[in-house]
Amino acid sequence: FLGFLPKWLIINWLTLNNFYLISFMLISLTLFMIFIYMQLMFSSLLFNYDENLNKIKYNNFYLISINLMSLFSLIFCTLIFNFA
Repeated sequence: FLGFLPKWLIINWLTLNNFYLISFMLISLTLFMIFIYMQLMFSSLLFNYDENLNKIKYNNFYLISINLMSLFSLIFCTLIFNFA
């Protein structure tokens, strides 16, 4: 969160002062770096795959509810910061 907040504040300041090109470049480079980090993370997770994980049974309702709560909390956090 500490790396996201300063970048978000800079992008907000740039868009308020009509520096759209620089803010677009900052957003696109950030998305590119997130893509690179996700590729590194997924490749490291696939190499550490264990066959014993298939035997664990998870409750689908539990996983879906946790996933929905995390997604709605992200939306709720952005609404709090925009309207507070």
